[in-house]
Parts: sequence; C-alpha cells; structure tokens
Amino acid sequence: MLDLLLTRYKKYLLAGIASVVVLAGGLIWWQTQTTATPQAELAEPVAPEQLASKATTSQVSSVATLIVVDVKGGVHKPGVYRFTQAPVVSEVLRKAGGHLADVDLKRINLAAKLVDGQVLYIPQGDETVPDEFALPGTATPAAGGVPGSAPVGGAAGATALVAVNTATTTELQTLPGIGEKRAADIIAQRDQMGGFKTVEDLREVSGIGEKTLEKLRPYLQVP
Repeated sequence: MLDLLLTRYKKYLLAGIASVVVLAGGLIWWQTQTTATPQAELAEPVAPEQLASKATTSQVSSVATLIVVDVKGGVHKPGVYRFTQAPVVSEVLRKAGGHLADVDLKRINLAAKLVDGQVLYIPQGDETVPDEFALPGTATPAAGGVPGSAPVGGAAGATALVAVNTATTTELQTLPGIGEKRAADIIAQRDQMGGFKTVEDLREVSGIGEKTLEKLRPYLQVP
C-alpha cells in the first residue's frame, strides 16, 4: 500500500515539474518576442538605390554651395580660394595672407560680398584697376560712362560730375583710380596752368595717360 502511494506521489511530482518547465519556457518566449518586435519594426531595410540617391543629393548640395574666388594683385598669397558661403572682401584678404604694405584700404569696400567665379583685384598704391576687374561694392558709372567699368576711387565712388578746376583733394579721390598722390598732382598742375581748359589738359598730369583719361572723362566737368 505504501509503495503504491509513493509511486503515485512521484508521478504527480514529475507532472508538476514538467508543467512548471513548460510554463517558464512559454513565459521566456513571450518576453523575447515582445522585446524584439519594436526593434525589428524600426530597422526597416533600405534599398541600395535609396542609399545611392541620398549620397548623390548630399554631394550635389555640397558642390552647389561652393564659392570660388580668384584673388590677384596686392596680396601676399594670390590664388584661387574656396568658401562654403559667399564671403566678404575682408574674409578673402585674410585667406590670401593679407594685403601688401602699399595697398590703400580706403579704396576698397571691405564689406562687399563676392560671388562664385569673381576676380578680386587688389590695386597697389595709385594703380588703376583694370576695367574687367572692377572693385566690388563701388558705385556704377554715370550715364554715358565706359561700358563695363566702375569707379574705384573713394569709398562712396563717383556718383556725380567732378569740377576739376574747383575740386578739393578729397573730391578728386572719388574719381576712378585717383588716389591721394594723384589728386595732389592734379591740383598742382591745375595751379600751374591757371586752370584746365579742356579734359585733354589732364594729360599734362604725371601718370595720366590716354587710357586713364578715358576712364575719367565720364565723371569730369571742365569749363
């Protein structure tokens, strides 16, 4: 009788243990599925062509914002410089190693913004800036001026006719390519001649040739 009871007890005990093992295994499986599902949903596959498209778009955007400026003239390191956004003249000068000692910064608008493909020509001393490299940020020529040229004198530029027989040194410096020394030479020649009779009389001023005179002509008033 006792043996029979022990046998039944062992059967129930084994059945109970098996039930616990099955239940525990089911619980672990359920927890694993619950945790893994959100991660699987977030990790959506991306097709190779989509990855290529995103990379191409990023590269095109980077190239499109590249601003290239060619720096010439009175700087320590002339050359072509690249910027990620449109720079102003002062930024370009710093990148080009700064200006040379004989550059008159009063002739240059340091806050003028440059565009892609532009040439920044920095004049030295009283040098006349070439027409094709007019300084940025200066006024446009008056009506009847030389096409494609721009005043490169004082900060404001020449916006009205200058009466050379009465103009001061400061007023003369608003003319294209006229610095302080050239303005003083004009006044000295004017005093020596008793005043200019025609525009051509300015040829008597040291440093003013036919080419320079043609640039000045649209801005001059001579009785």
